[in-house]
Amino acid sequence: MIEYAEREGIQIKLQDVGHNADVEDTYVGRYNWVVSRYNAECEKSYEELEYLPTGCCRGAKYDKPYNSFRAWRGTLLFAVLFPILSALVYLIIWLSNIEGLLIYRRNNKRAPDMLGRFIYCPELCGDSNNKYYDLSLRYYHAGMLSFNGQNIQIDAARIKVAGDKISFMVYNDAFQDFSVCVRRMYIYYTLGLILSMIVCGVAIKFLRDY
Repeated sequence: MIEYAEREGIQIKLQDVGHNADVEDTYVGRYNWVVSRYNAECEKSYEELEYLPTGCCRGAKYDKPYNSFRAWRGTLLFAVLFPILSALVYLIIWLSNIEGLLIYRRNNKRAPDMLGRFIYCPELCGDSNNKYYDLSLRYYHAGMLSFNGQNIQIDAARIKVAGDKISFMVYNDAFQDFSVCVRRMYIYYTLGLILSMIVCGVAIKFLRDY
């Protein structure tokens, strides 16, 4: 795929040299894809990020609406109807995700801005979440590249120089959400555990008093 941009009235050919492959459709899978892109751009002076562990009880489908009323209604209903089972299920899920949560926190300390090495430009992403482009080095002046009336900043921290070309990666809103989506999952699991424990405690107390 070839896109064209303009700089000072000159049309520049942007050669798409690759884009994202199929990404695992889970919160953990989406986050790990961002980690893989960060590590691919990582130089020796930067510490690579760790991947979150995958497997049973680790990472629900990405389309699960953790921040919706429907999700919490289901959680509350499950806790009320099966208080002890609900508490056990959420405890197992939460314990299974502790390692991932600790890795997520370590990654945030190592790279507070995971996307700082990339360029936010949905216009160049097309139907993908992120893409790579090549640009002739003679058009790079540590400044701005104008595309469709919008300015794209291409500074030294966001490019790679190889011969007479520079390469850079662009991303859109979906890719940006991939970098933080697991946080919603961990919050949901933690609050779900607290809620189920409270309901379970109330149920046990009621049974004892009854």
